[in-house]
Amino acid sequence: CTPERNFAPSEAAARAALAAGANASLRLPQWLVRRFTRGRGAESTSGGMARRGANPTALLVAYVQNGRFEEAARLALAELRAHAAGTDAVTRTKFTAAWFPTPLLMHVCDLTAQDTALDGLRLELEAELDKHRRRSEADTAKLAGFAR
Repeated sequence: CTPERNFAPSEAAARAALAAGANASLRLPQWLVRRFTRGRGAESTSGGMARRGANPTALLVAYVQNGRFEEAARLALAELRAHAAGTDAVTRTKFTAAWFPTPLLMHVCDLTAQDTALDGLRLELEAELDKHRRRSEADTAKLAGFAR
């Protein structure tokens, strides 16, 4: 496994920091978050949440397992929005079904409902998930039209 694809040390560091910082005001350092969210060709997020050299899903899982629902929701929103921006229907459709952990994203949505302070964020995430679903359906229909 190449260093750019080996997330075990980064995951261990993130999990340790999140477990040690039961205080929600303690955030992960930006360099560690970027390790999960950037990756090679960071300007392209067409691969959804499975880009080469990035692993935002692992960070999302670590946030959820440590009760960091706000950070999880913000990460999910950022990933969904980045994927939608600046990519064409062909590219979006190629990756949408396989590379977005939709059940996990919906679980994050449900978890944010546990804290009324996160209601606005939950509504935002629900709306973004709905847009993502509708965009995927529209992209698929558009591509099916090209095949005729």
